[in-house]
Amino acid sequence: MSSNLAKRIIIALLGAPLVIWLIVLGGHFFFLLVIVIALASMNELRLMVKETNATTPDFLLFLASAGLLADFFYGFMPVSELAIAITIGFSAIELYRNRGIATHNLGASFLTVFYISLSFGTLFWLRHLDDHGLFVIITLLSVWAADTFAFFGGHALGQKIFKKKLFERISPKKTWEGYLMGVAGSIFISSLFNEMFPLPHATEIDAILIGAIIGVLSPIGDLIESMFKRDSGLKDSSEILPGHGGFFDRFDSLCFISPIIFFYCRYIIQI
Repeated sequence: MSSNLAKRIIIALLGAPLVIWLIVLGGHFFFLLVIVIALASMNELRLMVKETNATTPDFLLFLASAGLLADFFYGFMPVSELAIAITIGFSAIELYRNRGIATHNLGASFLTVFYISLSFGTLFWLRHLDDHGLFVIITLLSVWAADTFAFFGGHALGQKIFKKKLFERISPKKTWEGYLMGVAGSIFISSLFNEMFPLPHATEIDAILIGAIIGVLSPIGDLIESMFKRDSGLKDSSEILPGHGGFFDRFDSLCFISPIIFFYCRYIIQI
């Protein structure tokens, strides 16, 4: 076992129970968990876009991101209205900054704030769907399962069945074999979790479909981050989590998939 893989496993074994415990506790414990993950990820994305020669109003990025996340949790105004205020506010402020290319700066700022905060913010909406955070937990465990099964499946079977890589232009190491193993792992874990802790208002088919959606679509979140890193020339978003890179490296798939699972629960299960 490589030292990097050993570090990855140790961090996962230490961090996963803490994360799940905070999800179950809910309330401000969960709020603090999401705020830490989201703002750390936002900061890492901010550093990525700076490598593309964008200049951003850093203090305002943190303020806007924290404000959006707090709005998801406390609901002091419609999220769409706050997003409009941030959009016009940043655009007006850019008039007076006179640094770099305005459209580049604004694009980087909007991406940094909205991609992270709007996506992670939906975790608060998911947490409100039941008393124990089961929908958040099944989402998180299925994302981890997809990632883990894909990692080991890719190492064991990569390019032994399919000669073409999954998305070689963005992520040269990902294989179709690993991807399909990830889909199978996600479905297996979501179904197993629902057997042990039945999801309220959901059927066994819903649990299978949630696992399938996560297995099929969550790797897109990883590919999106890889696209950002490719533009910035960075290998990892940071080195704060040994064996995992940064917070954004670890939670990029959850960032992408959380809104999709919320939409499934809201409009398909109709909770």
